[in-house]
Amino acid sequence: MKVVNIQALFPELKGGNAYQKGRGEGCNVKAATRAAIADMFKHIKVRKTFTEFSAKFQVREVEEETHANEGASSEHQAV
Repeated sequence: MKVVNIQALFPELKGGNAYQKGRGEGCNVKAATRAAIADMFKHIKVRKTFTEFSAKFQVREVEEETHANEGASSEHQAV
């Protein structure tokens, strides 16, 4: 699984809204990047067309976690 973190600067936004970040997970880099961008734009409070921004992308590979109940015997599972 891929994890993408984005740190972006929108100089047209004022104050603390100029700095935005987003995080996304996906099975490949394209899906993770799309999720991270969607997460970042979800946090922007104003609706505006942007003419410029700068962004830093960090892509990582993480192993998928297994569930604790997988492989447990039937006597330990909830009824």
